Amino acid sequence: MNNLGAPNPKGRAISMASLRAVVAGYLIYLGGKLIYDRLHTESEMPVWLAWVFGIFFIVAGGAFGFYTWKRYRKEVAEANAQEAEPYAEPAEVVEAREEAGEAEKAAAPERPDIAEEPGEPAEPAEPEEPSEEEKKL
Repeated sequence: MNNLGAPNPKGRAISMASLRAVVAGYLIYLGGKLIYDRLHTESEMPVWLAWVFGIFFIVAGGAFGFYTWKRYRKEVAEANAQEAEPYAEPAEVVEAREEAGEAEKAAAPERPDIAEEPGEPAEPAEPEEPSEEEKKL
């Protein structure tokens, strides 16, 4: 924990990456062990099935290891940015606010009779020309 009582983001990133790396390594180990054991011992499992599951576990472990590395780098970069500006909002919060602001702008109707700035006087909207039917009445 740092001096403010909050958890250390870098330490958390390292511990979570370590745990994920162990899981990725274990998946790779399981895949290799499955293939190795089937080839060197007698079993009722067909050899092709051992290869399919073995390769699946190896690929899944490798993909999880890649995900672990990418996430670790992202979390460390965020922790470094947080250390540089300790009171800055996380990127997810800023992005959510920007999206909400864009959604509000899209949902708000355009009103030409309302001033853009609080200090500007409002310009009245020009009246529309009556249609042909209204002119006949």
